[in-house]
Amino acid sequence: MFTQKIKIQEYTSASILGSSTRQMPIRIIPSSIPQADLDVNFLKFSTAMVKANTTNISNVSSQAYDILLSALSLFGLFKYGQSHIKLKDGFRKKYRDFSKSGRTGELAQAINYIFAQERLGYKYIIDFDTFLSNNNISTTVTGGTPDYVLFGKARSNISILESKGSSQTKELTMPELRAKLQGAMENQCFSGVRHLKQNSSYNVTNSYASVVEFAESSELRE
Repeated sequence: MFTQKIKIQEYTSASILGSSTRQMPIRIIPSSIPQADLDVNFLKFSTAMVKANTTNISNVSSQAYDILLSALSLFGLFKYGQSHIKLKDGFRKKYRDFSKSGRTGELAQAINYIFAQERLGYKYIIDFDTFLSNNNISTTVTGGTPDYVLFGKARSNISILESKGSSQTKELTMPELRAKLQGAMENQCFSGVRHLKQNSSYNVTNSYASVVEFAESSELRE
């Protein structure tokens, strides 16, 4: 099955967090650990779309049907045959702003679902609100909440992840990228950590914020 790639870049948390203003052209510092591209094939992507964007675990036949529908949707959105995953030309013009941002967000969540399992090493990725309900933790949260709780990793309790997507005509500038990552950490992740600390016995090992940028097929960027 044809496999495409997604370029991965990790940044130090110290260059994302802090009191610097979000408009300041601060230099985001890459991690000293290089990251290889993430390999994603059509089946893996379709499956992740269903698992990342649904809150309830359905039966096998229902899940298979959802994956088929997801595959048909992805086939209409992405340009296959290129080395890196890219949207088909015209994506941004085809959809209204709300629909476009919604689709981009769901696609990013699927990519981050794969990333959390294959690169971060967590076996289970579950919706944050579902995790609260399943563990009888108060669902009344002050502030924002992260997208996912991650668990099932050796020598780790639980971690949380906030996913962001972008499909701008130009690659995000460093201030724009920092603003998205900082906002995800401070507005969603930190709030989620506080809520778990105050209302449960769970210890959060790590907090992750991830921004997935999607280019269109004719654009010369990965």
